[in-house]
Amino acid sequence: MRRFRWVGLWALTSFTACTVGGTDDDPDASSTPAEQCQAVQEGYCERAISCYELAGITPPSQHVQNVQECLSLRPNCSTAVSVADSYSACLADLRVADCQEFVDLVNGVPGTDPMPRNCRDVIDFGS
Repeated sequence: MRRFRWVGLWALTSFTACTVGGTDDDPDASSTPAEQCQAVQEGYCERAISCYELAGITPPSQHVQNVQECLSLRPNCSTAVSVADSYSACLADLRVADCQEFVDLVNGVPGTDPMPRNCRDVIDFGS
């Protein structure tokens, strides 16, 4: 299996955000910020690994292991204090994020950031 740097997956993403509350349209409105943070991170890792599989970078047989490895590099969600208004849009955008961006990141293409715009600064970890 070709190994690649997982650190790049999180190094280019920032999760600092403004504080907000949930809405009636948000199915996770009653979730804690830590749970919402975890949902964003899981969505990111699931999409990244699925894209790597489609590109032949990682084998589908190692999907669960690779997602867990990706998640192990995430910021500690227990310190999340809130999520931004774009939280729901972020989750939706992650499901359809451009696979080429993830592949470019792994291949070291300068300026690559696969994190959808609605996900940037979506989690506030406090100061």
